[in-house]
Amino acid sequence: MILHSVQAKIPPDDRSGHLIDLIPVPPPGLLFSNFNKIHQTRAIRPGDQVDLIDLPVHVGDPIAVAYRDELRKTLGHTTLELTYTDIYDTNFPVYAIKLGWFHRHPSVSA
Repeated sequence: MILHSVQAKIPPDDRSGHLIDLIPVPPPGLLFSNFNKIHQTRAIRPGDQVDLIDLPVHVGDPIAVAYRDELRKTLGHTTLELTYTDIYDTNFPVYAIKLGWFHRHPSVSA
């Protein structure tokens, strides 16, 4: 798969853009260990992945846990739209997926 763009959309006002730019700002001292803004075309081999955000949370840190829960609420309403081709430059419809599984955690209400 040749990934051309990943666009996040968050209702109710349908803000859109890079996922890291749309999620709640983390509290001071809590940092993402990784995030990606898809600025360029990138090839993804079968079985590989691209992590858009990676946030390590220590369950003993109440501030981190509270932010994780806030983040899950936002992500649960988020839709990601991927634009991609195959290695032969075949265009495919935009693949859209809603991240509703983030609302499955018992401490988060949808």
